[in-house]
Amino acid sequence: MLRRTKTLIREKYELRLTHTQAQLEALQSQIRPHFLFNTLNSIKAVVDGGETGQASRMVQSLSDLLRYCLGHGRNVVTFSEELEITRKYLYLQQCRFGDRYTVEYDVDQAGLPLSIPRLTLQPLVENAILHGLEPMREKGRLLLTAKLLDGRYVVYVANTGRRIPEEKLRELNEKLSGAGELNPLEQERLGIVNVNHRLKLHYGDSYEYMPVKAGD
Repeated sequence: MLRRTKTLIREKYELRLTHTQAQLEALQSQIRPHFLFNTLNSIKAVVDGGETGQASRMVQSLSDLLRYCLGHGRNVVTFSEELEITRKYLYLQQCRFGDRYTVEYDVDQAGLPLSIPRLTLQPLVENAILHGLEPMREKGRLLLTAKLLDGRYVVYVANTGRRIPEEKLRELNEKLSGAGELNPLEQERLGIVNVNHRLKLHYGDSYEYMPVKAGD
């Protein structure tokens, strides 16, 4: 009976581990269709304008981004890899939006070799553009900061775009603090809710959620 109990416990653990891995891969392989369509339209416009060099760089960046999203089983990467794919994403967005916003980096190089779950930074930058900068008519600024503070590598994504309404902020914090599973078809699948959920899956009980505050 003891042997049978141990076998059942091991099988249950392996099943949970397999399920968690499947969730991670499903969540990490997503890309917003509207971003893909807009990027392809931007490439077409560049090609029509005769800018073949820029079109080639855009196609290469998009190809690299799609390959990175697929992952091929790589759930953990270095921060340097995540930062590089985020730069390529931002390059594609700036090709589309022109000078509507600027991007500034303040990155501590000592943290580049550190490990990070794949597609953790890029979705936060995408969220800042989609909900913060894109709705604004005036020019904006996106700031990406990564610093070593008290033994931790702290990453901030800030923008000068539209502020989140208080009611929306409350709903967001409720989602982030919830223990329920994330629906992969949810509209915010590549936003902060998705990243928060994957961090919970990756780090387990060692992960601690901190509420988002107005102005963060």
